[in-house]
Amino acid sequence: MPVRILCTGDIHIGRQSSKTLSSWRTADAWNAIVELAIREQVDLLAISGDLIDMDGKHYEAFGPVASGLHRLAEAGIETVAITGNHDWDVLPRIAQQSGMEHLHLIGAGGTWQRHTVMRNGSPVLHVDGWSFPAEHVHFSPLTSYPAQPDDDVPVLGMVHGEVHAATSNYAPVSLASLWNSKPQFWLLGHIHAPQLFPGPGVTSALYPGSPFAMDPGEPGVHGAWLLQWDAGAFEAPVLVPLSPVQYLNRDLDVAGIETDDAFIAACHRAMRDAGQDALDRQPGTSLQEVSLRLHCHGATPAHASIEHWANRFLSQVEPLGVETILVNPEKVTVAVTPPVNLESLADGHDPLAETARFLLSLEGEELAEPYASVLQHTIASFKGISADANFALLEPDPEPEMRARDALRTQGWKLLSALMATREQA
Repeated sequence: MPVRILCTGDIHIGRQSSKTLSSWRTADAWNAIVELAIREQVDLLAISGDLIDMDGKHYEAFGPVASGLHRLAEAGIETVAITGNHDWDVLPRIAQQSGMEHLHLIGAGGTWQRHTVMRNGSPVLHVDGWSFPAEHVHFSPLTSYPAQPDDDVPVLGMVHGEVHAATSNYAPVSLASLWNSKPQFWLLGHIHAPQLFPGPGVTSALYPGSPFAMDPGEPGVHGAWLLQWDAGAFEAPVLVPLSPVQYLNRDLDVAGIETDDAFIAACHRAMRDAGQDALDRQPGTSLQEVSLRLHCHGATPAHASIEHWANRFLSQVEPLGVETILVNPEKVTVAVTPPVNLESLADGHDPLAETARFLLSLEGEELAEPYASVLQHTIASFKGISADANFALLEPDPEPEMRARDALRTQGWKLLSALMATREQA
């Protein structure tokens, strides 16, 4: 018979969602996972770290977690978990308290540990896990992964860490180290956006993502993943949507829009389209809301008015009902340009021409002076912000020049628009 596993992680019980019409409780995400595991009659619930949020009140998490574990145990479902950088100290402590005896917490102290799922007295699945021993871990846990005897029982590996980030503060791991280890499937934690890494051979790795999306940095469909071992291999995992909210980003091309009425109509069309897209991605009853960010771009004679229209739209718009959900435009950003030929504008000696020349220079690989000095000063400013102690836990920007060029380009077009509006009014 197949072995069925429900995979999840980064639930962050105690954290609140943001930028939504109502605050979704992450404890509700845990309850939804428990109900899904029971409904699907899985053999194992696997949690890849950060079940509890560091900044949340962990005592608030104790009751829901203990109750959920008890329900799972009554349904004959085992629960195995590792700790992440958020709950490395909290979860082991509360796991020792009454009501948590149904939780198999493995890999404590940064030492690999194996839990074996049995069926009728025989092993059907090994789970090898490593838990965070501290808030920050600067090395790869895979360097200490032990050699295990091959007993033909499938192995699920669990580690909370960051792929493709060799200098990460959060247990950096490489895909090569995952592929070259024993487990036939790796369940990862730490990254909140779902991502599947199909391996070159029989091994794959999965970031299940947070089951409930919690902020605009976590767009798309979120839920838990059903994984099955059958006929000597792990089948492709299947995402089961659970999140009541989708955060979406949509581009809005304002080319051809010259009046406020036309702009408002375009925003409403974008809201309807985003709602329908969300429903197509997440059919069923779990989705209730879309939190939408619109990014206005394009060239229009109304370039100087778009930002004013966008602010008025946000202040007056009501959530739009699309079938069974509400679409809430949470933010509108504006990066529009006047319909001009930069080369023609650059042939002059006034501030408008100088701004046009600067924008043209940003499109080249090498900038001449004085533009090169402006770019280098901007890069240095960005690096200075990154070096501030308040941002010490963030990864350094791998492409600071690209970020600086983007910022200068945005501000340059705003300046150009303002100068053109002044000329038009003169």
